[in-house]
Amino acid sequence: MNPETFLKEVGQHQMTVLLDDELYRHLRFQAVDSEGRRQSPCWFDVITSPGLLVYTGDMGAYCFRRLDDMLVFFRRGAEHGTASIDMRYWAEKCVSQDKSGIERFDVALFRRRLDEEAQQLLDGLADQELVEARDALAELREEVETADDQSEIGLYRLVLDFEMDGRHPFSDFYEVNAKSFTHHFTWCCYALAWAVSQYDNHRAGLNRTPAHHGEPNSPADDLVETMTDGSAHLQERP
Repeated sequence: MNPETFLKEVGQHQMTVLLDDELYRHLRFQAVDSEGRRQSPCWFDVITSPGLLVYTGDMGAYCFRRLDDMLVFFRRGAEHGTASIDMRYWAEKCVSQDKSGIERFDVALFRRRLDEEAQQLLDGLADQELVEARDALAELREEVETADDQSEIGLYRLVLDFEMDGRHPFSDFYEVNAKSFTHHFTWCCYALAWAVSQYDNHRAGLNRTPAHHGEPNSPADDLVETMTDGSAHLQERP
């Protein structure tokens, strides 16, 4: 999942305000034809009440609690017109999730973490120990790549049981986090930040066609986004 893919998937979405009564809101985002019929997948609803926000749609369902007005929690910062998405912090405020979940075991990330730990181990060895250690670690890396059991439990057990010179150098590897956010939760976070910007533009009267209750609102300008280490930034295209 990347920003460009997300923006393409919501490129024709319109906002429909089904309810907007102080902290009670029901906003719907979808692509529709001239008769109001849904034209593409990835529709979603954002529903708020005091202290609660529910996101639901084609890309899953998640419930968040933090502030009385949860749009404030998800609102983009004023600095440079950007919205900061701290997925890890947002995940902490998720009190309910559907079967898609928030995180999943990431085999590629697991292998990168193992490479990092192996390099740290090599950095601490004397020159005469390096050759044998490199060979042993290369064998471990190959075992990880070719193991029949690529499950979280199976791969962690393989690394934890690894022995070199009569010791287990990765005995603490179980503390290493090798999970990444699921596609659905990532999409949800993108969608919430984007939805808040749409709603704010509507409230400020910035959109070309103001929205009324039950009527669709024109989508705002495309957003440009970057993400690193679980954080992302949405920003209006210059």
